[in-house]
Amino acid sequence: MLEFVLTVSISWYQCCNTYIGTFTNCEQAQQYYDRVLAEEYKGMSCLHKDHVLLPPNFEHHYITVTDPVVVND
Repeated sequence: MLEFVLTVSISWYQCCNTYIGTFTNCEQAQQYYDRVLAEEYKGMSCLHKDHVLLPPNFEHHYITVTDPVVVND
């Protein structure tokens, strides 16, 4: 079940996080961040979706990481 939310920092300050997707676990979220997002975003956070304040009727973007992650150039 996909239950862990990945957010990335849009600035150097942790106050400004944006939702990226929902993953099976934080390890997969970290792999996705490292391979796809790390150059553009300077920080990440992975939390269980029950511990993130999301708006009512929030629609998750479910991401399944398989090895290897292919990045389209």
